[in-house]
Amino acid sequence: MSKSSIHFNISERKILLRVFDAVFVLLSLYLVSYQFDFDYFTITEENWNWVLVLLFYLTIFGTVFELYDLQKASRWEQVLANILLTTSVTVAFYLMTPFYTPFLPEKRLHILYFFLSILVGLIVWRLIYIKFVASPRFHKKVLIIGEVSNLGFIIDAFKKADPYYHIVGFINSEKETVESISYKGLKEYSTEELK
Repeated sequence: MSKSSIHFNISERKILLRVFDAVFVLLSLYLVSYQFDFDYFTITEENWNWVLVLLFYLTIFGTVFELYDLQKASRWEQVLANILLTTSVTVAFYLMTPFYTPFLPEKRLHILYFFLSILVGLIVWRLIYIKFVASPRFHKKVLIIGEVSNLGFIIDAFKKADPYYHIVGFINSEKETVESISYKGLKEYSTEELK
């Protein structure tokens, strides 16, 4: 038997990003259709497949353009570029999908409304996410226990795994230590300080 090398990295924040991307996009489309004379994309019982196709494209292209990469999702500069790419490709594919989506609108201004609704919905949600969810108050504090020679590798592994770890210090587990060692500004704790 061969071992499967497929690994899925599912976290609560990725699910949160996907769900609220869909909610904010649909909410912005609903508000635009309600506020303006925008009848290209209406959310009704008869048009539920339009919504599913749009959300499918949004999820697929959001994944392709790394909207759900947690390290990039917390940086505004990268998020804005990824949102622009995702919105552009999603709208282009949605407009070119026959049968499952509405026909091209008679007024070309509706395409612009459609594009801007999705773009603004995603931008507003991601601003909220960066401000409140990815803020430093949700960072996890970590105290590393290990040998000083391996400390660099451990710190790099934490940074690659999750950007929300804040390393507060380390405990040197090497037996013979004459004096305290400082490593990149991290405080060294002794085992007596843990009690």
